Amino acid sequence: MRFGHYFAVVLLSVLLSAVALFQSDLTSVQQIPNHAPASVCINPPSCTEQAQLSVRFAALPVQIEDEIYADLRLAEGWELQRAWVEGVNMFMGKTTVIIETQQKQTGEAGVVFFLGSCQKPTMHWRLKTEWKKSSPSLNLHHSVFAHFDFYTETD
Repeated sequence: MRFGHYFAVVLLSVLLSAVALFQSDLTSVQQIPNHAPASVCINPPSCTEQAQLSVRFAALPVQIEDEIYADLRLAEGWELQRAWVEGVNMFMGKTTVIIETQQKQTGEAGVVFFLGSCQKPTMHWRLKTEWKKSSPSLNLHHSVFAHFDFYTETD
């Protein structure tokens, strides 16, 4: 074989390796989050209306040991009262989530939190939230808890 044939084979091998590496990076991004959160009843006692907590991270994949910004949404009229993150596959305590912005009319909140590192290369996290809706005219106050699971990976 000539030098040109060897060069073509090496070039093809490099290109295929780059495509495989790029494809694995895309796969890890698509795994976060990997399932739909549970629905919560938002009009008791009839429970004819339910909502799911939606979470949109500012950057994917979610990184440990860095500020993590996210937008949370439950349903119109709901206000985020508190939130925290817990490790699911390893106990890491409770990490406080700071509420930066709140839009009660749309049921949205902007939050920031920080996750520490651990020994496991893949960490399963659960974002837990408490939401409140008040109706002053009826003197009613209703709270619901909703959670959202996500993962982080270390190299």
